[in-house]
Amino acid sequence: MSEAQRLLALVLVSCNQCGILVTPNTLQTELSMRFGLILAAMLLVSGPAASEGVPHADIYVVDLGEKVDGLSLNAYVNEWWQWAFSMRQSESPVSDLTGEYCGVNQRGPVWFLAGGYGTSKINRTCPVPEGRHIFFPVINLIEYTEPGSEKSCDSVRAHVAENNARYVYVKVRLDGSEVTNAERFRLASSECFDPLLRVPEAFNPPSFAPAATDGYWMMVRPLPVGHHTLEFRAFYTNPDEELGDMVQNITYDLMILAQ
Repeated sequence: MSEAQRLLALVLVSCNQCGILVTPNTLQTELSMRFGLILAAMLLVSGPAASEGVPHADIYVVDLGEKVDGLSLNAYVNEWWQWAFSMRQSESPVSDLTGEYCGVNQRGPVWFLAGGYGTSKINRTCPVPEGRHIFFPVINLIEYTEPGSEKSCDSVRAHVAENNARYVYVKVRLDGSEVTNAERFRLASSECFDPLLRVPEAFNPPSFAPAATDGYWMMVRPLPVGHHTLEFRAFYTNPDEELGDMVQNITYDLMILAQ
């Protein structure tokens, strides 16, 4: 079966995690995005040398095993999802297509950047205060338990891991410099959690626990004041699973602001 035929077979695939519905109207976009991502992969391999923004991306990447503000990188994956669910949908940095809402509900020494729900190609502009680490998902999934359902922590962790074992492509570039072996930064929930924990009590949020996340994430050290470009791209190849063909193609124009 050709790639186009396989995509056509997914005409009515729904995503209960993120509210995405693949319909005939979106198939052409999906095909175009896949072709565009292949071109992006070629550019990432053979593109220009790093700009003057940073000497090389690797020196700004927090390595596995390091801690930031006393927490392991695994701890931040749960916190990221609690942040992503903490605001109204109309102000969601994940749904935002411009970066207008990138500062919503940010707190502490780590600044969260968003990918997109489902297959996404997005360019955002985001001001970030100097001195902040930056944490973001290159590609990831969450599995949670809706009220009235029963799931175990082990079952949600196992299910959310399936697509991440079948990635095709994981690339990150900072100011034109490619991070070495970005695929090694696979992180998952070490403990299950409730993604609605940061929703204000005034909204009377239900519990979505147990939940777990799995994916490819990166923590970047505080960047120098000024303009920086961050690009991250990835896609899965697990067509028999929900979101098994998800593509992420995200670019941020970051402006690090002197305090």
